[in-house]
Amino acid sequence: MDTKKIRIKSTMEYVLEFPPVHEGPCSKVYKAQDLSLKRTVGIKEVDCSKLDRRVRQTVKSEINVWCDYACKTNRLPQIFYYHEEGDKYYIIMQWIEGKSLRECMKSEKLSFNMKLNYCLQLCDALAPIHKERKQHKDLKPENIMIASDRFGPRLYLLDFNISAAVPHVKVGTSGYLAPELDEISDSTDTKRVDVFAIGTIMYELFTGVRPAFGVDYVSNNAWDKKWYDFKKPSSENPELPEKLDKIIEKCMALNPDDRYRNASEIAYDLRPLIKAKKKNGGEHK
Repeated sequence: MDTKKIRIKSTMEYVLEFPPVHEGPCSKVYKAQDLSLKRTVGIKEVDCSKLDRRVRQTVKSEINVWCDYACKTNRLPQIFYYHEEGDKYYIIMQWIEGKSLRECMKSEKLSFNMKLNYCLQLCDALAPIHKERKQHKDLKPENIMIASDRFGPRLYLLDFNISAAVPHVKVGTSGYLAPELDEISDSTDTKRVDVFAIGTIMYELFTGVRPAFGVDYVSNNAWDKKWYDFKKPSSENPELPEKLDKIIEKCMALNPDDRYRNASEIAYDLRPLIKAKKKNGGEHK
């Protein structure tokens, strides 16, 4: 394993492990050792040296939003320190030891109730962000970490999409990208893009199949604003409850106005499914 020692200010020294665990257009995330406090941390390095002044201010604003939300919920890694050094910004944060939701989906047989639990925790993580009319913009199983503590599996939301501020870089990740964020779209409405991504994650989580959508699945009628030739989640998993089928479809509506307004509304409709399961004493697969 390769390492590199860096010093932030005069008293804070860290040993970074290479390669980085995540790398974006203008940022890298490292697992690191805090030599002063003898603990493992995560360090996000954001390099703005190639960005113009306006975009740099936008990136800084997004970092401040991220740090602010980390103080409001225990579903985001705790921010220990934020430092500016020339054209680079460093965010020292809690290191979450666990598996990504993607890894859990591949390696573990998750019960219906555990999948619902993860979806509810994801909505709870996003609730304070949506309450202030902000969006994560890059929700996907790889950006959702599952760690275990004495209370059971706990979901953490990772890595706000700082690359969204960088010109000529598509916002989000293909496969979880809301149609209004696609490069072929002329829409500027981004208030419900996370809701769409939540629906896509739920579709894949409960069916084992990533949904097919894109320009080829959009109605040719500009006034229709509906998908065509789109498979309902229950067509991939016939045991899926009808209520959950409708929740996922509503999240993934082509027209943003037809979706839930925020993560809290999704959670409100999901919770009775867990209550119904407990009441019936059964277990969905």
